[in-house]
Amino acid sequence: MSIYRGCSLFMNGIALSDTVTYTPPEIAVERTWFKTGAMNAPVGIDRGTKPMTATYKFVGHGYSSFLFFGFIPGIKARLTVRRAYQGDGGIDYLEDEVEGYIDTIRPDDSGTDNKADTGHTMTVTVNYYRVAADGIMPLLEINPLLGLRKIMGINVLNIPDDVTSLIL
Repeated sequence: MSIYRGCSLFMNGIALSDTVTYTPPEIAVERTWFKTGAMNAPVGIDRGTKPMTATYKFVGHGYSSFLFFGFIPGIKARLTVRRAYQGDGGIDYLEDEVEGYIDTIRPDDSGTDNKADTGHTMTVTVNYYRVAADGIMPLLEINPLLGLRKIMGINVLNIPDDVTSLIL
């Protein structure tokens, strides 16, 4: 069993040192039901990956994140997150790469309580998402624009093509 120890965030290569939380994109498949006349019950059909968003929060103010607000042609927000987990065999790392643009900036209330925790929460619309173990071994890569959904380096959306090429 591994225990979460913390994470480091980088926006386009610049460290976001005051980051306090990070929520990776939820990965879900768009499903529809399919049934023909001879079938006893419908079966679920994979219709692609649902839209993804990631969020992170930093305390104080971070000017660099505001530069990536909204869709700006030719400019992308590339968030790199390194999460550390302590296990029996040492420390394991998961590295996330999230690319897209910041579509929501939600500032915290500026009251008198918890001044040390007051900051901004950023939501990123994800156009590319990759997770790698220790930054090397690919676990998952989703690129909707190129039609890729790779699991352990294999594009599962092209499995029928790959299987037939192995047989023939």
